[in-house]
Amino acid sequence: MRLHWQMPASWWYALVTVLGVLLFLPTWTRLASIWLAWEQVMAHGLPTALIYLYLLFRHPPRLPAGEPAGRRFHPVGAALLVILTLAWSIFESVRIDTLSYLCLPTGMVLIAWTLLGARAALAFLPHALLLGLSIPIWSDLIPALVALASVVVGHLVSSVGMTALIEGNHITLPYGRLVIADGCSGIGYLAISLLLGAVLSILNDFRWKGWAVTLTLATAIALVVNWVRIVVLVAVAYTTDMDSPLVRDHELFGWLLYGLAVVPAIYFSPVRKRIHRPGHAAGTVSLTSLIPVLVCLMASQGALHMARSGASDPAPDEALPTGLEAMAAPPPMVPALPPHFTSRYARVSDSAVFAVVSRYRRPSPDAKIVPYLSNDLFDARWYREAEATHGLTTWRSLSTGQRVLVKNLYTVGQYTSDNYRTAKLLQIPAIFQGDTRFRMVTLLAPCDYASCRAAADRLQAAARALGD
Repeated sequence: MRLHWQMPASWWYALVTVLGVLLFLPTWTRLASIWLAWEQVMAHGLPTALIYLYLLFRHPPRLPAGEPAGRRFHPVGAALLVILTLAWSIFESVRIDTLSYLCLPTGMVLIAWTLLGARAALAFLPHALLLGLSIPIWSDLIPALVALASVVVGHLVSSVGMTALIEGNHITLPYGRLVIADGCSGIGYLAISLLLGAVLSILNDFRWKGWAVTLTLATAIALVVNWVRIVVLVAVAYTTDMDSPLVRDHELFGWLLYGLAVVPAIYFSPVRKRIHRPGHAAGTVSLTSLIPVLVCLMASQGALHMARSGASDPAPDEALPTGLEAMAAPPPMVPALPPHFTSRYARVSDSAVFAVVSRYRRPSPDAKIVPYLSNDLFDARWYREAEATHGLTTWRSLSTGQRVLVKNLYTVGQYTSDNYRTAKLLQIPAIFQGDTRFRMVTLLAPCDYASCRAAADRLQAAARALGD
């Protein structure tokens, strides 16, 4: 029996959205809680989702004309959807959130492919990209944006002749110090600029070249506005001896400056009116094409339930790793860690290398094995001076100028890595082996006055010994 349904394009893509939410419901639920928290870096999340829904009905993707009416099944789209659903089940079971969130818009595109065909999925891709701006991937961009802003602002401040000492993201003026912190990354301007660029591109039905130009200009406006804002704040602090109210409260000033840049850009952007063509208003889908989507829905929830119900957390091993000697007093630097960590202080045997052994036990079976760790593990008395190869990071004390080399070793179950992102991926084999223990060993080697080379050699030797 060949049973087909026919509906307008907007309703088909609304069905794709509903099926995508049901298929990846645990991740969507967590994402909704992030939207409702209204944190600064994700304040645009809920508005972005509402704009997506509005455009879905006001300016839906074009269903391609000439699609074979009797086409029952799209095997490539269905196969890719099955693979993505399996991958999402793994990511969600071990709470690799970034990869789980990236599955959401990708899954909707593959559902559209399974139901409507490849060309309809390609037409839906711009709307899916717009929705993708609402997922919390922005925090990962902050360190790079801070580093870029520090370099650009440092050069600009030096070029105008101000008396200032530039140390990484710290700018020391005669009457005080300014820090280019996470709040100065400009991530809010970048998110809003990309959102506005995506909306303009969809409304104008831009092709890929138009999308590339629009998003490039949007990114440039956001970055330049943020750099200008920081330079102005440094100049005001320099000329007013750090006594201007603008130095203490500059959030509003930044958005006013951003508005002065983005409003003219929107005003002079092109406006193209969509021409409605026959054959693009409605589409036909066979009932058969829904079967793989429903199978994925049932299989994914079942696999996720079995993975979580079978997970158990063994008690953490309290013994120090071989080669470490316990210390009562803390070393010069101690990482500031989130809750559910317990730490012990130690020294590497026969070496001037300190260690902080931190163990984590997740609070519930559906929590992450490897918790979120900030890129800046230490308090404001220390700043990251340089990041070299092999995982070595140089930190400098703001008060004494003492430099310390730091290297972290992450152990997930039976696996060890010196890279945090790799450690997050190691959650996958660890949870299926039933070993969910996580330990971080922070190695610290104070540098000599002239060079850090000897400290680096000691630190790498200690890391090799502990990693064996």
